[in-house]
Amino acid sequence: PKTTLAGSGCEEAKCRGTRIHPWVDNDLEFTCWIPLSQVENVTHESYCADGYVGHYIPEVPTTVIDDEERGWYTCCPPDFEGEAYQRCTYTDCASPDWATGGNCWADGFQE
Repeated sequence: PKTTLAGSGCEEAKCRGTRIHPWVDNDLEFTCWIPLSQVENVTHESYCADGYVGHYIPEVPTTVIDDEERGWYTCCPPDFEGEAYQRCTYTDCASPDWATGGNCWADGFQE
């Protein structure tokens, strides 16, 4: 059966967008912020883990990260139907870099 509850089953922890980590030797970290130039590619398998599919969330205000304007996306199961929305906001994040577009899970480093 298809998932129909708005946002049900979507997980931002599955995001595999990248940005330069601001204070760890330019290492990359995962993020749900995608350059606006790549929004049309957000459904590509490289943007989400475990077979999930990216969904751009245009209602989230854009921000500038790594000198690029970026928009928010989330990752949902491939059979997801309905309205995807942002589940994690920067004000909810425990990661130390939340103020500059960080992540909301663990430390954000690539696995």
